[in-house]
Amino acid sequence: MSDLIERFSPVWQKVYERRNRKVIGTIARFAFMSISEERNLLVHTTQWGVNPRVSKSGQNENIQKEPAFALDIN
Repeated sequence: MSDLIERFSPVWQKVYERRNRKVIGTIARFAFMSISEERNLLVHTTQWGVNPRVSKSGQNENIQKEPAFALDIN
């Protein structure tokens, strides 16, 4: 997921430029579902990712990471 976020970060940075300066970034939820062929069971996974706005402080990035991490372990 980190590679995907890094690859599309320039696109998001352009969106941030057009939006309110108070926007500090994006928290994204990725969800996947597949079937375990061996057991024929549905498998569901989720992961949260953070894409901070460039040139914002590290504190703002931490503000985003804390809820994303908390949501990822629940």
